[in-house]
Amino acid sequence: MLPLTAQARIARTSRLRTRLTSGALAIALLLASTIIFTLMANYALERDERMAGVVIERLPWAEFIARYDSPGALFYLDPPYFGCEDDYGPGLFGRDEFARMAEVLAGLKGRFILSINDRPEIRALFGRFEVEPVGVSYGIAATGAIDARELIIRGCRGEEVDG
Repeated sequence: MLPLTAQARIARTSRLRTRLTSGALAIALLLASTIIFTLMANYALERDERMAGVVIERLPWAEFIARYDSPGALFYLDPPYFGCEDDYGPGLFGRDEFARMAEVLAGLKGRFILSINDRPEIRALFGRFEVEPVGVSYGIAATGAIDARELIIRGCRGEEVDG
């Protein structure tokens, strides 16, 4: 069977529509909407079951940590890159917050993983923790990838790495 051209598909669809009575079309639309509603309801139910017990918060990072820190907690932190603090908006995250973050993380009851760009200033601030440099590629398809380095910084229960 040869593929239909756009005109042939339109003509075929038009002939099919004229064959359907208005009642049959209404039943077809009702059936389609019922199927779509059922699929959406099932998706919502599955989502609700997966999200049971999940709490979504919108708090400043330090308040979030203070509220949820416990021996069993694991925090993942992804602050703005050092030198790019205003990328998410002026005044939302200041450069001084990196030092504050290091102090808060040093006092955790739980554990943390932090990812950040590899800068000497960050290494100095977070050097008391386990610091692992990793290679990454930044970019989008239009401009191509740029090789860079980030740091994965880890800590647990206020323990510091001997340096």
